Amino acid sequence: MEPTSVSADLKDYLILKCSLFRGLGREARAEVGARAAHRHVERKEVFFREGQPASVFYLLYSGRVKLFQVDGGGQEVIERLIGPGQFCGWLGLPITEGYPATAMALEPSEALAWEKKDLDELFARHPELTQNALRIQARRLRERDERYRELATLRVAERLALTLLRLVYPHGRRFEDGIYDDVPLSRADLAQLTGTTLFTVSRLLSDWESRGLVTARRGSVRVEDFRGLQGLASDGPNGRSPRRH
Repeated sequence: MEPTSVSADLKDYLILKCSLFRGLGREARAEVGARAAHRHVERKEVFFREGQPASVFYLLYSGRVKLFQVDGGGQEVIERLIGPGQFCGWLGLPITEGYPATAMALEPSEALAWEKKDLDELFARHPELTQNALRIQARRLRERDERYRELATLRVAERLALTLLRLVYPHGRRFEDGIYDDVPLSRADLAQLTGTTLFTVSRLLSDWESRGLVTARRGSVRVEDFRGLQGLASDGPNGRSPRRH
């Protein structure tokens, strides 16, 4: 890996905010930071590929990353998107020897990185890391269950609105005029994430664009009216949408 090129203060802040390292004191965080390397990945480059040995843990602090698997027909199946403050890779748990997905940068991205051997030693010295990792895995399972529930109970428009909201909040960077970042996914990607067809997503986005809710571009969608999408996401009796603070 590349030599570390991140300031000690920034590393400490990132580690302090990372749920895997929750509960560590200043000295322990300094130990974690001393073992961290820096990784820069350009757009469409990968941090790791599905099936490779799960040997590095990454904490993203700028950019966005797409996690996806490849099905039997060679098509990408998107698992989720990673934004600043989130992590991807091996979690210190003996669940799998290989990465279960490929992590590709959707834009130039920066991350802190820990080798497996270093993280093994940190887990041995700080048992709370194992508990944190188990909580993270449990949360991911709950999120997956919630997505299945949404597929079964929500209309397509509600699911698509929820998907867009999740992709810009809380990791979207708001501009001064209230416009949010682009969601760097194609209509086909959004159809896959929401369990519907490309035609349906295109139709909904065209309608929403005419109402000033979004601006649809080639390969991306910009959310123009956050509250308007919140209303669409919560139209149904089971609808739920993120809140803006």
